[in-house]
Amino acid sequence: MPRGGLGNPAFGRPWTKEEEERLASIYLEADLPSLLAAFPDRSESSIRNRAYRLRALKRAPWTERDDNNLRMLWGYSTVPNIARTLERSEESVCYRARKLGLGSHGCPTGFVHVSKAARDFGYNLIQLKQILRWAGVRTLPSFSRPKRRGTKYHHHVVDPHLVKEAVERWLSCETLESGCRRHNVGWSTMKRWLKEEGVELSFVMPYPGLRRSKSGSGLHYRIPSSNIDKIVEKYGKLESLNEACRRLKMRRQTLAQWLREAGVMPATNRNWWLDPQTVDALVATKRA
Repeated sequence: MPRGGLGNPAFGRPWTKEEEERLASIYLEADLPSLLAAFPDRSESSIRNRAYRLRALKRAPWTERDDNNLRMLWGYSTVPNIARTLERSEESVCYRARKLGLGSHGCPTGFVHVSKAARDFGYNLIQLKQILRWAGVRTLPSFSRPKRRGTKYHHHVVDPHLVKEAVERWLSCETLESGCRRHNVGWSTMKRWLKEEGVELSFVMPYPGLRRSKSGSGLHYRIPSSNIDKIVEKYGKLESLNEACRRLKMRRQTLAQWLREAGVMPATNRNWWLDPQTVDALVATKRA
């Protein structure tokens, strides 16, 4: 026999006083199959709605099992979800969490609020969020109180050890623009050198108030400073084919042909990087 809908003989029939008393006496201890067996003509939603109206949920004492479930869910799920899972009101869930000492504002053990982490590491909140987003550190929403009308801001928590690692990585890197300025190299040239070495550029999403550079600029790319130093040390002593042509006052086609014949440069139209001493020795041999 269907439990809900027009096919149920109890559909639309009001609850009797005897049914309400029986429901209030067994609802706190019985599980769902027992409730459905005790009220064969009622659906699950009808039983739960009637129990809620009878305030059977609010009078339920907190058991050790409920406290353990609350400890597992607190800080990892929203208060409405916890209330639905434990079949309690949001106010009751928040009051019990504070009584158990689960942490202020739903901050689980081992985590700190992002705002507190920003103060501890000397950053403002927006800057630290940018660092965490760049490092791939995920923050967890923290809901510790019933949802209030008009509230748009939610607290977030994060593992302080992950914050420390992210800040250390951030400080060991620098923007492409600052690296080019430090070595007096154009950013397009530096970017080409990095691509030659297979170094991935980590893009940083600008936050409000950050100075925006021109399209394609290296202001929002962060690379480890050690990688930039190694690449500049390697490529800084070399010169491009165009630079060699200007220095030797030769046609690009002629110098490229000589380099290909000597096996110094492959047959490609790319602007190859060359050793000036090798180029000078080859040109001297050809002109002799």
